[in-house]
Amino acid sequence: MKKDKVIVTQSNKLVEASYKMNLAEKRLVCLLASKIHRDDKDFQEYNITISQLADFVGISGHHVYDQTKHLTKKLMTRVLTLPLPKELNGIVQVSFLSSAKYQEGTGSVKLCFDPNMKPFLLQLKGQFTNYFLKHIASLRSVYSIRIYELLKSYQRFGRKEFTIKFLRNIFQISPDQYTQYNNFKRRIILSAQKELRDHTDIYFEFEEIKKRRKVDAILFLIYPNINREPGELLSLPAGKQTPEGILKDRLRLAGYTANPDRFIKRDGLELVEASLDIALKEMHSAGKAIRNPGGFIAKKLQEKAGLAFLLERKKAREKADREEQAKQDSALVSALETTFEKEKNSKLEELVKNYTAEQNKEFKAWVDENYPVNEFVTPYKKDGEPKLNYLKLYFIDMVIPEYNDFTEWAQERKGITLQECPTGYRITGEQQQLFREFPPLQSL
Repeated sequence: MKKDKVIVTQSNKLVEASYKMNLAEKRLVCLLASKIHRDDKDFQEYNITISQLADFVGISGHHVYDQTKHLTKKLMTRVLTLPLPKELNGIVQVSFLSSAKYQEGTGSVKLCFDPNMKPFLLQLKGQFTNYFLKHIASLRSVYSIRIYELLKSYQRFGRKEFTIKFLRNIFQISPDQYTQYNNFKRRIILSAQKELRDHTDIYFEFEEIKKRRKVDAILFLIYPNINREPGELLSLPAGKQTPEGILKDRLRLAGYTANPDRFIKRDGLELVEASLDIALKEMHSAGKAIRNPGGFIAKKLQEKAGLAFLLERKKAREKADREEQAKQDSALVSALETTFEKEKNSKLEELVKNYTAEQNKEFKAWVDENYPVNEFVTPYKKDGEPKLNYLKLYFIDMVIPEYNDFTEWAQERKGITLQECPTGYRITGEQQQLFREFPPLQSL
């Protein structure tokens, strides 16, 4: 399965929800969430092949089908605890899946989220987190995935403090597990720190906040991972999205969560996107120096940082257009010249073949008139008679004068206006537009 441009989107409340699951279960939830489209208004039965599911969650060996059924069955028993809206003052306990349908012979399973999950996965308008599925695909610990999601939701701020109690609660770590902080730090925090740096688009440093000489909280310092290319991380597939929707997704993924409509209205999509690209490149170069990506991007948007780039790109495009037009002109002129020479030579061959005595008299008179004896005796005459080698010049001048000038022939016979230039000929402006729309090369 190609994970490079598949996006997972979820409410920040779901990111901070309290639940316990193993690595395979968490991966399956992320895979299923990536099937949701931003415009979906209701959950669907999402069809996933057994081979795709097994490959992503890490099931291998014999009895893959049975292992998959055991996985989905176990996931349906997992319960997460979420806060109710403030006015209701309470919590709600929800299971992730409502159903898992296996039909023999199809090699796939149809999964559906529990309807109570809708507020946390569908039609999200604010306070949500986006990330590429590929960034969690290589993480080997469920805690690393949870920490990655937490830090992505606060990436725009560059830092976030969590108490040890809060982390243990949302991870549902039992009281008798990792009772010593050093074990908690080694197995969860340090492990996640290494995995995020090696496999994702962000990494973190941390500071321990002590209370009465005991570590009570951890301050996470969140940085864009400069070992990865920003263009790779923030380039989204079009799919069913509009260009504006894609741009807004890119801004959110980069850490800018404010409404960009005023910039889009003022500058247009192209300039806003160019300014974002400039910001990402500078963030990539600066590394840790950029502590607030959202604010940095906002500054670049306000300054129209991409304007110079767009102007240079416009000049480059215009130059490329001119060069391409010159190539087209050259090809057309070359075809015209070939046609001109073929027609002229064909008519000359016919005239020479049917050369009459009367024409011979006219030819001699033409030579005497145009090339007086005292000037051109040697080149044009032999034994007092004009050389037949120059008969074609006579025909062109007197019989077929339309082949005496290439540009006039092109205008009269082909309706194409040519203009001489230092490199040969070029087609005039109006004619260029005509031949862009109706190339005449085949008919010349």
